[in-house]
Amino acid sequence: MLARITTKLVEEYRDYRRQQPSIRYKVQPLKGATVNRELECLTCLLDLAVRREYIPENPARGVKHFNELRERPVSLLHAAKLGGPGCRDRTGHAAHETKRHYQLGMVEQVREAMEKANQQVYGGSGLLN
Repeated sequence: MLARITTKLVEEYRDYRRQQPSIRYKVQPLKGATVNRELECLTCLLDLAVRREYIPENPARGVKHFNELRERPVSLLHAAKLGGPGCRDRTGHAAHETKRHYQLGMVEQVREAMEKANQQVYGGSGLLN
């Protein structure tokens, strides 16, 4: 039974799974990362079959995985907050410093909002002053 699994069959499975709808978001297909995890599990199982000499070689070893770098679309507002495309490293992610500045800015915004609410509720002699 295992001997009938070929590289072409694993590739067809990969492509079929990529086209199936997501369980959570029915209108979107499965993400490449999900299919990649499944391929990794299949590869591990077939590696075990090779070690136990059920099959001579692992047919899943040569199957190319999907690119996982930027599957989630980035809104223009979010990209602007992260510093735009000029602040991205070679993988397409924002530089660590830019992310840190963004996080600190969010903390500052939350602090200011809490101070404003404090002023409104307690009138200046509140808990945060």
